[in-house]
Amino acid sequence: MAHHQTPYLAYLLRIWQEDHNGHSIWRASLERPGSNKRYAFPDFISLMTFLSTEMSAQQTTPTDSKK
Repeated sequence: MAHHQTPYLAYLLRIWQEDHNGHSIWRASLERPGSNKRYAFPDFISLMTFLSTEMSAQQTTPTDSKK
């Protein structure tokens, strides 16, 4: 029987508030553990768009194990 490993993504998420022209805004960054890859996001929508894209790229097509 073939062993199938489920794809997963892991990130360290950092979020903080900054003052922008007298308004508080949230910023975010993601870092992949074990690598030097860090991604910065100016807002929540950008963060969610990135994660959605990453998840779509990792998506696999289920195989029929009954064959």
